[in-house]
Amino acid sequence: MREKGLFIVFEGIDGSGKTTQLQKTVAFLEERDLNVVVTREPGGTTLGAKIRSLLLDVDNQGMDPLCELMLYAADRSHHVTDTIEPAISRGDVVICDRYALSTLAYQGYGRGLPLDTIRSLNQMAIHGCVPDLTFILDMDPIVARTRIARHRAQEPDRLEQEKLDFFERVRHGYLSEARQAPQRCAVMDGARGPEDVFQSIKEILEPLLCTLR
Repeated sequence: MREKGLFIVFEGIDGSGKTTQLQKTVAFLEERDLNVVVTREPGGTTLGAKIRSLLLDVDNQGMDPLCELMLYAADRSHHVTDTIEPAISRGDVVICDRYALSTLAYQGYGRGLPLDTIRSLNQMAIHGCVPDLTFILDMDPIVARTRIARHRAQEPDRLEQEKLDFFERVRHGYLSEARQAPQRCAVMDGARGPEDVFQSIKEILEPLLCTLR
């Protein structure tokens, strides 16, 4: 049995069903009387919320990719030490909407920044806090964009305004990184029905949950 809690991350482009599956997972874990901490990147802390507003503000369209990368790293470093690591140490289950893999996918594959540079920066920012499991909701960007437009209640943010080919590169990045870490990454077909996807998630989660005290 493990001494600490669990750290589970949900990844994927917007519109992939990531948030829906995260919410279903949280409800499932809480029904099992587990202490669950739900957080996100960027914006999982008070400081992070301020960084998030900078990153998503449409007035910051001219933001340099390296500047963007550094802001995500700053958010992550504080997030880990302030929220994630303390919760895991208490024995809680941490469920995070995006983490370090997002930076590789978006700033690396999407923006074209050197992957080795991002890996090194991520390594510093996570303070050794590696997810036990990452679920990647895979979705064709065209379908994902249609989903978003159907349910949109506000103007798209700075990242949502990127062109389709950007999200194609991001999707490729997620899948490429998942193939390199099959023991920690589970790719889920976001085109399937939400309940079918969630059933697969539960089946993958069960062995991990059995390791908790």
